Amino acid sequence: MRVLEYSGLDASRVETAYRRVVAALERDDFRAADVKKLINLHHGKFYRARLDHSNRLLFALVRHGGEVCAIMLEVIEQHAYDRSRFLRGAAIDDDKLPVIATSPAVEDAEPVRYLHARRREMLYLDKPLSLDDAQQAIYESAPPLVVIGGAGSGKTALTLEKMKHADGDVLYVTHSGYLAQNARDLYYASGFERDGQDAMFLSYREFLETLRVPVGREASWRDYAAWFARVRQVYRDIDAHQAFEEMRGVIAAEAGGCLTREAYRALGVRQSIFPESERDRLYDLFERYRNWLSEARLFDLSLVAQDWLRLADPSANPAAQHMKTRRPSRRQYIAPSPRWTLPSNASSRATTRECNSTHYGAASFGKFHDDHKADGPPHPSI
Repeated sequence: MRVLEYSGLDASRVETAYRRVVAALERDDFRAADVKKLINLHHGKFYRARLDHSNRLLFALVRHGGEVCAIMLEVIEQHAYDRSRFLRGAAIDDDKLPVIATSPAVEDAEPVRYLHARRREMLYLDKPLSLDDAQQAIYESAPPLVVIGGAGSGKTALTLEKMKHADGDVLYVTHSGYLAQNARDLYYASGFERDGQDAMFLSYREFLETLRVPVGREASWRDYAAWFARVRQVYRDIDAHQAFEEMRGVIAAEAGGCLTREAYRALGVRQSIFPESERDRLYDLFERYRNWLSEARLFDLSLVAQDWLRLADPSANPAAQHMKTRRPSRRQYIAPSPRWTLPSNASSRATTRECNSTHYGAASFGKFHDDHKADGPPHPSI
């Protein structure tokens, strides 16, 4: 079988024994590697091979199509299974583990959606990840980056894996509290820790509330739809959902402030889902939308962020300077940067929304940012 390696594996102190075990696994000789299956685990399927009297090699088996590969994960020194980042404190008695032959282990391999044909390195969040060439290029590129891709294309996985290499304070901002918690759970799923890193996972609203709590209530889609129904006679030929996306993801998406009518009218074909002939009416609707928000004591997070950019500038806001002094930070501000595109067969409308959904990052700061508003088919590797 082919042997792959987790990117964080360090076998330098047992290199000779490690090479011997790898050679045995490559020829499907589980007996020579003294392979045993770990039991009584609440997650995952793991095996250990004997390196020497005191040390063991933790690995997993994955299947893609007709190929089964072994992923070398971690050296367990001095039988200290409880210290393994993958086993989450599980109590393992090495003497009571059952010996397993090659055939039943191979049949029980975990299926994965993608394996690179040549690359040996694997990543690991809550499950093994193999990057394709486009994803690998992004993974190896230094931030700041704007990553564009459809749902399931791997934006979250790439963002979290790149975060693992960051020092200092790291801020992860996403669309909702649920997504922020999910990202945090993935990040620490395999016991990841990095000395000198303090990672914070916030929804976009929670991030804004670190500056100031908005007055009123956040406008929901239901609020907007009810208001749009009252003005529909004037905008009969405009789709409510498309207009909502356009106002939040295009007109109010620029880091330097909301687009003026002239700037919005001058956008290219791929920058807006509305033709130039309809943009004046869309801008009229946007102005009415802002007035309605004020009258109804509601707020739109995109517009709040535009109004509060100055609050995040330490030179203009003493409170922000105090926060920076109180908690030294190495955060990098989002800046114009290279754009990498992950493959997607999404429609032109979905692609436009995805390209413009990065306004959340433009209106905040942090080393990495991920947004989950994209449409499109899943990418094969995640």
